[in-house]
Amino acid sequence: MAESPESNVPMCDRHSTTPATMQCARCGKPICRECVEMFGYFCGERCLQEARQSVSPEEKRDREREEQEMAKLRSYLRRGAAAFAILLLVLAGGLVWRGFIAAPGKVVWSWPCPENASDLHVAIVPSGHLSVMTGQSLVMLDSHSGEQIRRIELPRSFSPAASHVGALDGDWIVHDTNGLARVTGEGKPVFAMAFDRSASVVETAESAELAWILLPADWQWGASVEQVPSKVVCVSLKDGHKEWTYTSPQGSKVSTITANSGCIVAQEIRGTGTEATYFMYVLDAASGKPRWEVSFPEEPSWGPLAAGKHLLVQSQGILHAFSEAGQEVWSLEVEKAFAPSHFTVGDMLFVSGQTGSACYDVDTGQLKWTTTVMLNDRFVYREDSRLIVSGYGGGKEDKGASFNGPAQHQLDELLKDMGRQSGINASLLTADPIVVCLDPDTGEAAWRTRKLLGDVLTDGTRLVHVMDTSVTGVLTMISGGKGTTVIEQFNCDNGESMYRKHSDIGFMPVGVSGGRLVGLTYVRRERPGVSTTASRETLAEYLKGPRTTGVAGLRLR
Repeated sequence: MAESPESNVPMCDRHSTTPATMQCARCGKPICRECVEMFGYFCGERCLQEARQSVSPEEKRDREREEQEMAKLRSYLRRGAAAFAILLLVLAGGLVWRGFIAAPGKVVWSWPCPENASDLHVAIVPSGHLSVMTGQSLVMLDSHSGEQIRRIELPRSFSPAASHVGALDGDWIVHDTNGLARVTGEGKPVFAMAFDRSASVVETAESAELAWILLPADWQWGASVEQVPSKVVCVSLKDGHKEWTYTSPQGSKVSTITANSGCIVAQEIRGTGTEATYFMYVLDAASGKPRWEVSFPEEPSWGPLAAGKHLLVQSQGILHAFSEAGQEVWSLEVEKAFAPSHFTVGDMLFVSGQTGSACYDVDTGQLKWTTTVMLNDRFVYREDSRLIVSGYGGGKEDKGASFNGPAQHQLDELLKDMGRQSGINASLLTADPIVVCLDPDTGEAAWRTRKLLGDVLTDGTRLVHVMDTSVTGVLTMISGGKGTTVIEQFNCDNGESMYRKHSDIGFMPVGVSGGRLVGLTYVRRERPGVSTTASRETLAEYLKGPRTTGVAGLRLR
């Protein structure tokens, strides 16, 4: 029997240069793995046949069964190893996809701004698509993929900064402060009209196929100076026909209008200076005929606002609710404030003060519940079982909701000298802007976020916060810089942060649609710091404002 001179390992009897791994089950000679593959556990054909002849049928069946089981085991092991390797590859691919390729906050698609367009107006239309207005063109984009669906040429140029786009029977209603137009889905003009002066308010009700336009009082210069009275014009959205016109009397002017079901509420000022009287003037929406009016000794500090079947207005610290027939349904004494921030959500009226907010029933004026969070309508989302709303909170119990420091006192005294009561909630200087999820019936808070200084958006499933640090970052504001865009997504069920990402792209969010965060992209400019001296070129470049580069859709979880 040959042995390896280096390790004294016996060599295979058949393959003299190959180390043996076992012995022949018949004669005991050393054999290698190659012999095992050829003859099983025997050194050759002779021993194999002798073993077969000497084995009983029962032993043969047992051995065959063992060999089959071993073969199955080897097959299972090979399959398991392959499956484990595939699983590792899938997991690794998923991590790469989730962390890099499909990372949230990453730009999925972009639509470049046309070269001849200086500004864009982007809005989410009822169909869920994006409308992009560029002067005299209206482009529809798929909010998920960014693909262009159609492009419509408008009958006139509209200002993107002051435009509004609505839908009516498959057509598009477009208006700004200078005109109103309707075009079909294929871009064929139905009507187009230009206003004789810049309109301050344009109220539309696609359901009623009517629009109401407030043309404010103006001065006409000629041989003599004459005041052109303010007008409220009702226009049919079917064909652009003027249904009626209300002209304010000599010596009065309409300052604002709001549309309610079946009526138009105009806030009118009659007289000037200390002799001025303030009216809430109600017109029939279809005919323009006067219904009723109510006067106030001083200019209303809030409203009028249409809420359900009631009209709400505040004057001299009293919040009044009037029916469509002009009857006062209820009144409520509230804190006097320089700029009240009341708002309504469905059948709920929210009134905020120095110590928090109160929720009232719009129909009855009855108090429903209170909260220590100072709520506002910067962001509001309502479902049957929850209300997600923005506000200000000092801490877990909002102990910072009361503020009586010297700055507040000096501000109060200054405004008193001007004949005004401040009522400004100076606790906003110390309280954190937050978003809170409340039970609409009880006001009980389910969760709240931490400080949110930017824009908050949602589609009911995703809650996103977008912030520009060049505006909100203290360090950047002091020392200057371009800043970054911070994108943070929250879980709508518990308010927990899912991720927070910084991006160098300039991004102004419009909304969440099609599972994407959509908005305008722009070129960031160097912001001069308050503690640094900027060059004339840097200051001039910054004062130009952001340069829009297009529209983009960002990935969300």
